[in-house]
Amino acid sequence: MSKLVGSLSPVYTVSLTKSGTGSGTVTSNPSGISCGLDCSEPYPFNTSLTLTAVPDSGSIFSGWAGDCSSCGSDTTCEISMTSDKTCIATFTLQTQTYEISGVAKDPDGSPIGGVVVRLYDEGGSLVKEVTTSGDGSFSISLTQGGFYPITFEKEGYTLLNPPQVIYLSTDQPKVSLNLIFSPSPYAFMSFKKGWNFISFPKLPPDTSLSYIFGNKPVKIVWSYDNETKRWKRWRPDLSFNTLSAIEPKKGYWVYADEPFQIETKDWIEPQDKTITLYPNWNLIGWIGDDGKSVDEALSSLGDKWIIIWGWEDGIWKARHRDPDVLLDVEPLNILNHGKAYWIKMTNEAMWGQE
Repeated sequence: MSKLVGSLSPVYTVSLTKSGTGSGTVTSNPSGISCGLDCSEPYPFNTSLTLTAVPDSGSIFSGWAGDCSSCGSDTTCEISMTSDKTCIATFTLQTQTYEISGVAKDPDGSPIGGVVVRLYDEGGSLVKEVTTSGDGSFSISLTQGGFYPITFEKEGYTLLNPPQVIYLSTDQPKVSLNLIFSPSPYAFMSFKKGWNFISFPKLPPDTSLSYIFGNKPVKIVWSYDNETKRWKRWRPDLSFNTLSAIEPKKGYWVYADEPFQIETKDWIEPQDKTITLYPNWNLIGWIGDDGKSVDEALSSLGDKWIIIWGWEDGIWKARHRDPDVLLDVEPLNILNHGKAYWIKMTNEAMWGQE
């Protein structure tokens, strides 16, 4: 309500109200309002009054309402005292936000998309699941701090630097991760120029050699029938071949005109890990535990085996069943996926590769 100052000048009152979940103070220029405590003051007619909203720590100023609504969310609002004014200042409690972000790359720095990121709470329940984008990035926003176990999964790749638990707090509300992924062993099979002595620890959807090597720089593939002791051959330039498809647990000689790779991340491990070995020489692969010692791998054969040979980069390695037999080559100590081996048997035997 207006009042008269002397006989002519009316006075109008501005009244401030604070609302919202947060807290703060509104002051005025010219002075008078300090709301806080003093939220209503009279001012002479036509006074240009500037109100300033100052949020307390942990709060934000959300905006003006009432006769100050035209000022929006600006923290200052100028009004002209041509009438009584009622203004509302809204303060909102600032919610602490937390963020886990990162980028997935290979060792050469190329981004890796499609990595599934799963975040769990301390009780093991899934909190959020996201997937890295084409540039390898991901971001997870949270409203609570604490300990969060986190996992990363990309078929055909292994994370070289896995974080296991992320801790978020008011002092550390954001965590950024640089993730380095490497192709998993045998997600790719690599072939060198020249001869490659290999086996296939996994099987593709189509096991034909034309499917596997049809568009690769392969000159010839040789296999050996362990039972009949006859060689089989596949050449891409011939319409008739004695070898047409690969088998698990069998070994192969592959001649490549140039180095190349085959992606095998979608290939399937064979369920049957048993192979029949025949007297004399057998050309085989190994699908048991990768890196298993020769002695342990062949223990189930007893005295039915005599010697086993492996070859890599032009170097032969061998292991004789009788440790007293001296061989003038490097020792063959372990069996690996993707490698081929010659093993000589005294008798037929069923060999379970575990």
